[in-house]
Amino acid sequence: PISQIKDYLNHKSSDKFNELIHKKSCECDEIINKHIKIKHSLAFVDKLLSNIENVALNQITLEHQSEQIIFISDLSSVAVGKKRLEIMAKHNQKAFNKQHFKEKAVGWIVDQKKFLMGEKNYSLAFFTTVGHPQNINKNHMILPEGLYLNIFFKGTYHKNSKSISKKIASFLNSNELQPLSNIYVMPLKNHWLTSDPDEYINKISLQVTYINQETL
Repeated sequence: PISQIKDYLNHKSSDKFNELIHKKSCECDEIINKHIKIKHSLAFVDKLLSNIENVALNQITLEHQSEQIIFISDLSSVAVGKKRLEIMAKHNQKAFNKQHFKEKAVGWIVDQKKFLMGEKNYSLAFFTTVGHPQNINKNHMILPEGLYLNIFFKGTYHKNSKSISKKIASFLNSNELQPLSNIYVMPLKNHWLTSDPDEYINKISLQVTYINQETL
């Protein structure tokens, strides 16, 4: 800044010159670190986009999943309407402002029993996967380590939920599996990436266990 240049010219010394150099060097480090973080984020998103295009659709898989922590915004007392949009906006604001959030996608949780029975049910909460926040509070929930059932499908959740629920229920029954959690729906490709709802890609996940452990 001109004011600092003027001040230096009026009080020239080696010490003050070194002080200016050190200060400018620190500013450069801050700019570099900021852009390195941006570059890492872009690389992470690029990897996610590549993975989305390569997922196997409509195939149920069982995978062992490590413990995860999710940030949730409760919707159980709100059925439909403007209030849900307001809650989602606040959820997004918190998710994008927290350093420990490693995934920016926002999914929703639906009641497992209603889902598997093919009943219409509204989401219980919005959720976003987080890293390891210093303070876990009532807005966080731990998804325990264990066996998880996953399926990726094309199109909107509302249009495909009944057919997907039948497919999952049949798979659970055939493989003597018992669901342990609610249903977690994560949009991977939505209105941000395509204008055609039939091109959306969503992932459904739930924790399961074998009814008869000897099956393992």
